[in-house]
This record gives sequence, C-alpha cells and structure tokens, in this order.
Amino acid sequence: MKWIFYVIVFVYLVFRAVYGAKEVQSSVTIEEIDYGKNNFSKAGSKMLINCKYSVKHQRVEWFDAAGNVVKREPTNRVYAQEHFVQTLKGARTPALVLTFKNIRPKDAGMYECRSGSFSQYASVCVIDPLEFVDTPAEVTADLGRSITLSCQAKGDPEPRIVWKRNGETIHDDTEASKYRVMTKYNSEGFEGLLTVTSLEPGDSGVYYCVAIQENSRSEDCAHSEAMNITLHVNYEPVFESGNDIEQVYSQNNESVNLVCAASGYPPPTYKWFRDVSSDTLSEIDEKQTTFNEELDQSTLSIIAGENTFGQRYVCKASNELGTAEKYFTILKIDKPQVPDQVTFYKSVSNAIDLDVSWSDTIHFPIDGCQIQYLKTTRLKYPDSVPREADWKIAKRINVPMVQLDSLDPDLKGMLATIPNLEPQTKYWTRLRIVNDAGESPWFMPVLASTSEEEEQEETEAPTTEEAVEEKTVKAELTSDGTFYGIFFTAGIIIIAVVCMMAMRVV
Repeated sequence: MKWIFYVIVFVYLVFRAVYGAKEVQSSVTIEEIDYGKNNFSKAGSKMLINCKYSVKHQRVEWFDAAGNVVKREPTNRVYAQEHFVQTLKGARTPALVLTFKNIRPKDAGMYECRSGSFSQYASVCVIDPLEFVDTPAEVTADLGRSITLSCQAKGDPEPRIVWKRNGETIHDDTEASKYRVMTKYNSEGFEGLLTVTSLEPGDSGVYYCVAIQENSRSEDCAHSEAMNITLHVNYEPVFESGNDIEQVYSQNNESVNLVCAASGYPPPTYKWFRDVSSDTLSEIDEKQTTFNEELDQSTLSIIAGENTFGQRYVCKASNELGTAEKYFTILKIDKPQVPDQVTFYKSVSNAIDLDVSWSDTIHFPIDGCQIQYLKTTRLKYPDSVPREADWKIAKRINVPMVQLDSLDPDLKGMLATIPNLEPQTKYWTRLRIVNDAGESPWFMPVLASTSEEEEQEETEAPTTEEAVEEKTVKAELTSDGTFYGIFFTAGIIIIAVVCMMAMRVV
C-alpha cells in the first residue's frame, strides 16, 4: 500500500511544480474618474484612481504615461498603494490605488493598470485654470477712430485667445480692413489684441474674449472661459427714422403718445417743446413726459382736440457731442378720399396687383382697402362695366397696402394685391380705401387678368437608342440569370444522385 501513497504524493508534487508556480491571472477594472462639472482635475489637488481586481494575490501594476512602472513608495508625489475599496453592492474588494498627492498639468496622459496580459487605461486630464489679468470690461472711443481691445489670461497650459461677436469668430479681415487680430507675448504670457478700425455706431456692443487651454498630453483635455468687453462708440444723437416730421393721427378727445427715441453715446437726454412760431419754442413741463430707461426713449402724452390738431411738437435729444431734433404733428383723422387713379400694375397666375395713387399729397391715414372682384364670365356682357347690381355676387376682401417706392424707388403710389385667383382669367375689380374714420367711395371698376400657369419641367423621355440599349441590357441580365439558374439546379440534382449511390454502397 505504501507505493500507492508514494504515487499520490509524487503526482501532487508534480502538479504543484507545474501549476502552482504559474502566476495567477485575472482581469482588472478601473473606476471611472469623476472630475465634476469642470471635466478636469485642478492642478494642486489630490487625485485617486482605483484599479480593482478579484484575486487576492493577483500581481497588478500601474504604468505612467511614459510607460514606466509607478513605484509603491508613499513618500513619492505619485505612487501606487494596495487597498480595499467598496463596490456598488457594499462589498470590499482589493485594489491598487494610483495616488497623486499634488497633481500637476505635466501628469496628464494615459495611465495603464496591468495584470499579466490584461490591461485597462485611464485618461488623466489636469489643468491649472486660467484667470484674466489686466483686461478692461468697458472701452470707449470716438466715432471714426480706431481702437485696440486687449485681453490677457494666464494659466497652465498657456491659454490661447479667440475673439467673438454675435456668436461668430472674428478673423483677421485683411480685405475690408475692419478687424486686425494679433497676439503679443509679455511677462504675463500671451496677450490677445483686436483692433477695430473706422469706428461706426454699429461697432458698439459686446465683444467676447475666449481663452482656451488645451493639454497636449491628454486627448480632449481642454478648458475655456470667456470675458465680455463692451465697446462704446461716442457719437451725437441720431434718429433712425430721420428728422422728417412724423404725422400722428387721432380722433377728438383721444390720448396721443408721441415717442421720441434716438441713438447715441453717451446716452442722450430728452426735452420736449411746443412750436409756437417759426423761431420760438415753448418748453413743455416734464410732468407731461415719461422716460423709459430700458428702451432709452421719452414719451409725451397729449389729449387730442381742437387746440392740438395741426400743432407741431419738437423733441430734442442731446449729449455732450451734439443735439438732434424730431418734429411731430397731431392731425385729426378724416375719412379717406377716393383715389385719383387705380390701374392694373402686373399679375401672376394666381394674383393681380393694382397701382393706387392720388395726384396731391394725402392728409389722412390709410389702414388698407376693400376690394371686390368677379370673373367676366359670370356677366351677361363680359366686356361691359358691371352694374351696381352685378357687384352683389362679387367676392369682397380686405387687403393691406404697400408703398410702391419700397419695392422700386422709381415707382410711386401704393400697391394692392388680389390673391387666390384662377390662372389666365379676366376679372372686373374695384376698391375703396379704409381707415378708423370710415371708408372712401368706390373707385370706378378696373379690368385685369391673371397670367398663364407656369409649366413644370417634364422629365425627358429616353431616346430610341437609349431605349434599345436599356432593353438589350435587361435581356442580357435575364439571359445570364436563366443560365445560372439552370446550372445551379443541375448541380443540386447531380449531388443528390451521388449521395443516393453512396448510401446504397454503404
């Protein structure tokens, strides 16, 4: 029996010699790094990365971004240490913890946790956040001059500066010579410079200096911050609508608000006057006016009546650079007068445009017009002017009116459009003007017609040669398909016969 015991012991020793000395290997898992809202580790802070494994005596190592083993010496600034960490289920599992006592931007990179042939990687992003230095938040310059905006930020990695306005990046504009973008290096680091030339009022506003840090040691390791720089352009007050007299229509005993708003910097102040004579102005008490600081406008409130109809009021907007004046006149709303001329202007397949004009300057507001129209085919005598009774079956619509000179400076009058018509059809039309005071009489009927409907482009049919070629290709494809089908079927039959013969032999 002793030889049986010796055999068992020998087999055990051989097993230990072969398998016991073999290194135990297993997979490793790196916990996800939680950077918080910044998406990077702030330089100077402490950082821990856990590499968990399941076998107690498993050999695990950390390798830095250069491929060197991280030593397990707690006296080092960067070291590895075995520890037990909790899992999500509350259990404790062994881990090799990569520890940064005082992490620096140069520590950024890809770190490897390796056990035998198994590896996991952790991307470490480290940034010393930038801060803006010697960068003014507001800058002022005179109209027509040039100014250079300066923006400087320091941090590690060194920030680069990008200029933006209205959501768009400003590039060096060499052709228009509006912007010049430059970078200057000084003791504090790189300084971004933006020169705006030939300043105009529209150049006023907020410019964004965007400082961007990018750590080249780690992919997608970046951080950016923006600082607002407000540019004010000094210029005297200007009314966008010009200094022409603004006519305000009102009915008797109605409250009228005259609104005065001018652009300029410094922001203008407002005063209201009553035009007593050609060379005399009477200042109006400020109690009758209100100032909206948010909209930068002044409003004069007046009760319209016989004493105010036809009266001129003056608003003066002033700053230290100059003064601009705006005139207002309150007019009583009268019923609109019938136009002196209504003519056919132009048409498309589904609409007709009418040109409406007066020979003299009109002194009443126009809110729009009413139009009646009917097809000539519905009349007993299509070419004759419809009678009043005929208009009872006509369609009636209310349409707005557009100044023709807004479409073409060479045209005068107003435009009225009749929509939703049938193509290539004649219509009798008539219109009258409408405002709050009433309606004008109908203008005499005008005959107009729509144009032909535009033809849609048809797909070109293939030529005879193309059709023959297409049929030939189809025929060849069909022939090839038939050939391969027969060949495939014959192959299956042959294989089946061979299998049957083999089974008989067996």
